[in-house]
Amino acid sequence: MNLLKKIKLKKIKIALLNILYPPICFGCKAPGKYICKKCEIFLLENDLVCPVCNKLSFQGKTHKKCSNKYSIDGLISIWQYKGIIAKIVKVLKNNKNKDLIKEIVEKSLEVIIKDKNRFLPFLNFLNHNNITITFIPKLKKKNKKLNKDILSTLLFFRSYKNINNLCNFNQASLFAQVFASFLDYRIKKLIFKNKKTKPQVGLKRKERLKNLKGVFSPITKDLTKFENVVLIDDVFTTGATIREAAKVLKKAGVKKVWGFTIARTC
Repeated sequence: MNLLKKIKLKKIKIALLNILYPPICFGCKAPGKYICKKCEIFLLENDLVCPVCNKLSFQGKTHKKCSNKYSIDGLISIWQYKGIIAKIVKVLKNNKNKDLIKEIVEKSLEVIIKDKNRFLPFLNFLNHNNITITFIPKLKKKNKKLNKDILSTLLFFRSYKNINNLCNFNQASLFAQVFASFLDYRIKKLIFKNKKTKPQVGLKRKERLKNLKGVFSPITKDLTKFENVVLIDDVFTTGATIREAAKVLKKAGVKKVWGFTIARTC
């Protein structure tokens, strides 16, 4: 099958999906988009914080007093983990829906572009020649049996080619793929996860550090050719995970690391 036929079939498939299973707004349930224009006003933008101490930081940069050789350089986290955004993030943990992710990433980039002064250090960072997009990895899980409720959702029908493969995907990876595609940057898996960890929420500082000790490893010992990295995850909670991943990247030779998440809980 030649390329033109493939493109034509793809367009037909998308058109049929939009007719049979249209995107539904997570706020008001109106068809057309996952977040309609009326419900956009309910998206609450975050203040920018230092990703090390979680306190307010001008333009999202890591405080000088919090910075060291292996610390993350800054964090951009667009929305508060509430309302529509919280619903969407929870849905994406079990639904591989690229259309929904595209809409969320596009809206997050619109926020950055509209407020260039607030995001200036991050925008300057993105202007570097050697930028690589990567993501927080996860361990593969065994496939779960299909739930009839999931089968009946519109998201399900817009998401899966293999209906039994519900777990072997990583929403952070999908966010990174779409983010890289929008900005035309290369994407590369630079670290992998070694072991299963407990949820960080609710753990004390010492417990969080112990929980994440040795959890990530670089794909190769020398990552110096990946000079500037944007590290993507879906949600920033305590920040311990993204800090640990950034430390592993820098120890392997990455010069600068900025974190990017769709939402932040704290």
